[in-house]
Amino acid sequence: MQEVYEFQAEINQLLSIIINTFYSNKDIFLRELISNAADAIDKIRHIELCSKDTVKNHVDEHQITIRVSMDGQTITIEDTGLGMSKDDLINHLGVIAKSGTKSFMEALEDSDKMSLIGQFGVGFYAAYLVADNVQVFSKRYDEDNCYKWESRAGGTFTVTECESDIVRGTRVVLFLKPENSNYIDHTKLCQLVKKYNDFIEYPIMVEYEVEEDVPEEEEEDIEEIEENDKKEENNEENDKKEENNEENDKKEENNEENDKKEENNEENDKKGKEKIIVKKKEKANNQKPLWHKPPGFSISEPSTYSQKIFNIIHLGMNGDDIEEEVDEEVCGSSCPGTGLESLD
Repeated sequence: MQEVYEFQAEINQLLSIIINTFYSNKDIFLRELISNAADAIDKIRHIELCSKDTVKNHVDEHQITIRVSMDGQTITIEDTGLGMSKDDLINHLGVIAKSGTKSFMEALEDSDKMSLIGQFGVGFYAAYLVADNVQVFSKRYDEDNCYKWESRAGGTFTVTECESDIVRGTRVVLFLKPENSNYIDHTKLCQLVKKYNDFIEYPIMVEYEVEEDVPEEEEEDIEEIEENDKKEENNEENDKKEENNEENDKKEENNEENDKKEENNEENDKKGKEKIIVKKKEKANNQKPLWHKPPGFSISEPSTYSQKIFNIIHLGMNGDDIEEEVDEEVCGSSCPGTGLESLD
């Protein structure tokens, strides 16, 4: 049974600002949703380490998956984290305003600081920068039921119990606005992960679809061999015929062979034009977090690690766009003030 709820007044106001305000850097939606996914995995890891009992809905690997669909024009961000119950979905995504909601809206009034949204605990709503409809499927680690939250940000949202293949965690599905279809490009998504979330310790996998030619079947090769065998038999029979008819018979055979070759060529041309959708996967974050380095390690590439710390601190301060390559004047090979140069 579908239940309809109204957004809390401040959240409704926030959504209205996000939807109606022009903001050029929409890329931050992915940063916020991946950060939320990583937080959810951190929480379940803590429970797994501290609990004496085995977690009910166990998952072998902690992972974040980004899935794109060309046909549906959707982006899905899924995690194997804590998961949410029905009450969690109602309270955390609509009814109870976060303590920072009002503060964030006040910050927006002062200047264009949409990139600060994650610091005020309302980063989830950045999804509406690129989507006009958002669905959230979630199954809590200690419950049997999965629930679906959905809203077009029109003042209300719905929550429904649903069937799902989720073992544990949360799946956020974004139905992109037509003008944001460029985010379907998996290469762009991988670049954004490297720019904003490369330091996250859990693997971030990007699943995407590509068109490829239909592969030739082995049965076709077998049929060709059988046809060649039949032709050889026919040739032997023709050789036994009278000499006067040999030339005519050979001409006819050659014509038949040529016709068959032309037919085969036409069939191959048609098959070469047929396309199928193939699903592929690639790991987007390849940089290990600094805290995963062994004790007493030596930084062999100080500019790389200094840049990572600079990016994290910079994001924490104001969240503005950060170039993949930090200018030498801002953060050079020694990065004065970071203390990294003294570790070699």
